[in-house]
Amino acid sequence: MSELSLRIRPLDAYLAAAVEAPETRVTQLATPFFERGAVFLITARTGSRPLLFTVGLAEPDFAVLLESDAEAFGELAARAGVRLETPGDRAAYAGTFLAATRAFDRTFTVVHSVDDIVVRPSPSEEAAARFAEMRAAHGAAIEPPTLSDDAPWLYRLFALRGRELVRIELTLHRDGRVTTREAVLARALPVAYTL
Repeated sequence: MSELSLRIRPLDAYLAAAVEAPETRVTQLATPFFERGAVFLITARTGSRPLLFTVGLAEPDFAVLLESDAEAFGELAARAGVRLETPGDRAAYAGTFLAATRAFDRTFTVVHSVDDIVVRPSPSEEAAARFAEMRAAHGAAIEPPTLSDDAPWLYRLFALRGRELVRIELTLHRDGRVTTREAVLARALPVAYTL
């Protein structure tokens, strides 16, 4: 049994077993901002659907499941020795936070411009009209993620979450806590589903 599986077992025996399955893929996310911690994305095959989840580890023996849990990520940061000294550290931290704490039952893609939003082939007239309305209302505002210069740092981005266009503002605190504000800008967009 792998060390990762052993660390997950007290949290969830089923997920620990999934880590050991032959087709499971374990990806370590970049965490240059942690002195003694790591975040892993696990993609397992269980039946007909993929199982995706994230886990954070801090030495010597802390482990926590991170999906949809900003507070758990903050606890990991405290135990892993977070350092947010440079703009690069802060941007990487925000990106890893988003990747690790997202809900895996729907897609999540950061968009840098309205052109990043791909319409599924042959949308209905109604769906095409919704997309055109979103493009007219929000297309000019969509931009790559931005990060403020002063603490607490504001990281603002646009993303597709499922079929919704959302604006997300993360406030990054020096101790690694993250507070989130979101606004749904458009719903039921005719976009393709992917994980």
